[in-house]
Amino acid sequence: MKVLGFYKSKKYLQRVLISIMLSMFLVLLSLSIANTYILERSVKNNQQESNLKVLSQIQYNLSYMNEIITHLSNFVYKDNILIPMMFDARLPKMDLIRGYQRLNSILESSSFLHSMVVYNSASKEIYGTTTPFLLDDGVTKSAIKRWLLNPPSPHPTSKLIPTSLEKKNGMIDTFAFIVTTYLKPFNPNESAIILYVKSDWVFESLQKMNVSNDREQGELYIADQDGRLYASNHYDSFANEPDQQSIKQLLSGDKKMKNRQSGNVIGEISGKKNMITYMDDGIRNWTILYIQPYDKLMEEVRMGLK
Repeated sequence: MKVLGFYKSKKYLQRVLISIMLSMFLVLLSLSIANTYILERSVKNNQQESNLKVLSQIQYNLSYMNEIITHLSNFVYKDNILIPMMFDARLPKMDLIRGYQRLNSILESSSFLHSMVVYNSASKEIYGTTTPFLLDDGVTKSAIKRWLLNPPSPHPTSKLIPTSLEKKNGMIDTFAFIVTTYLKPFNPNESAIILYVKSDWVFESLQKMNVSNDREQGELYIADQDGRLYASNHYDSFANEPDQQSIKQLLSGDKKMKNRQSGNVIGEISGKKNMITYMDDGIRNWTILYIQPYDKLMEEVRMGLK
């Protein structure tokens, strides 16, 4: 009987010990999960705050760029030598020569300009400054004319418009800035000057901010009102339509739900979790984005818990 009692007592102690160990395991697991959640939330909040500060600076830089281009465009549009190119139905040869000389002079003095185009609504003629425009048998001229006069929807004026003069496959090399008498969508019955701004000049600000803040974990982008992404690397990371639509839906959903123009959203893109910090530009209907792979962002947190 003593042996039986000892056996039962030992079995009971084993159960108690197992219960204690299981309880300790559950407590440690709960603490670990809670600690991971707290750390991840802290990292996300700190990262979002840091990202928004950078996006605010980029927003300011883009506004400053817009101001520079606006001042230049006003000066160019009122230039007496260029006025005949814009409005004369029959342009004398000497006025044409003087006009080209003035366009080249402006280009040489503005390092951020890729090229310039003058559209004369009276003659429906376009005058351009680039070598391809002058020497490729009208290919570049026809492309610009189609873009300007037959767009899917009227182009806005006095705003940077992503476009391409030389690259293909959706890549951009310039931002067009259309200048007319009125600040309204471009009408083919109005004469205009189009300043083509180098895309690298616009994106240089983004890249410098990315490098200076040691942000190797993600990429900075500009999204237009249709959700299309642009970057200095020509948005290689999210080039396909489904990815861009996913990003657009994530942003629009967050903006509507929280009624804000800047913030942070986490969601899946191409089956991978990403953190997107965004801020509306406020001038051009653009949104500035910083997209980071979530696993990369939390790598240090998870390594620290191992």
